[in-house]
Amino acid sequence: MYTTFTQITSAVLLRRTRILPVAGQCSCALAKRMNSDDVIAEAFVPTHHELIDVVRVLGLPGPKPLMN
Repeated sequence: MYTTFTQITSAVLLRRTRILPVAGQCSCALAKRMNSDDVIAEAFVPTHHELIDVVRVLGLPGPKPLMN
């Protein structure tokens, strides 16, 4: 059987490797102390929007005209 526990200590050093999905700019230095809410890198991820005529693609009948 597994048991859960909680350990609280202030003397912990965490090291994480972070990789950006695209080329970007690193804003921190090697071995610099960072806080958990510090921005460490920035990258521009271009967005791509594509409009799709779902009615035509699915072969559905077009909208019915309104009757007055």
